[in-house]
Amino acid sequence: MFVNPLLNQSINQPKKTAAPTPKRKERSDKQKDLKIPLTAAEWGYLTSLLDAQKRQGKNVCQTDVNTQLLVSAICDAEQHPEEYPSVPYDASQKFITCKPTVFYHDKIKSLCVTWDLRSIRKVAHRLMHHAIRKAGERNG
Repeated sequence: MFVNPLLNQSINQPKKTAAPTPKRKERSDKQKDLKIPLTAAEWGYLTSLLDAQKRQGKNVCQTDVNTQLLVSAICDAEQHPEEYPSVPYDASQKFITCKPTVFYHDKIKSLCVTWDLRSIRKVAHRLMHHAIRKAGERNG
């Protein structure tokens, strides 16, 4: 028996661990990055949309324009999924960046299930391809 009480404790005795902290709440406006491959013509059309908005005096960047078009395509695809047939996917093209919120990212995931695709990027490519085509038909 030792005079110091610390020396009386067993060396192999397990130490007390702190209780695990609860997970932090995720921001409601958090954004997810998506990189979508497009052809040069589609990429050029998005650039012209940006130029048109800047001429109107709006302070936007290319990512904002891309995201707006993707969000409108998501909403339309939920209403009329038959208007979005499959398109060939080629990942070696120019990439654009979109930053949808978690809410719209989850909607893209649900479209993955609906269209039986395994990639969020393929669904986003399909949405952007048809959204650009429809916008080009409207604007002539």
